[in-house]
Amino acid sequence: CRQCQHHSWRYYLDFFNFVDLASIVTSIVMVSVYITPSFKKSNAFADVVTTSNITAGFSFTMLLLWFEFVSILKLYFFTF
Repeated sequence: CRQCQHHSWRYYLDFFNFVDLASIVTSIVMVSVYITPSFKKSNAFADVVTTSNITAGFSFTMLLLWFEFVSILKLYFFTF
């Protein structure tokens, strides 16, 4: 874990690193818990039942992904 020693734990405990990790984890959890069990080979995702909790979860996930996208764009535009 040479990278951990070089950057120390402050680098990994940064707010934006938590946002990156949370966006990946929430996306995987939302799809695997709510969408994948209702998949059928005959009609794909036609039987997915959407509730307000699922909609709120996906909205939060999309908010995190947009926040990550904007932070990446910010880094891109400041390089020029």
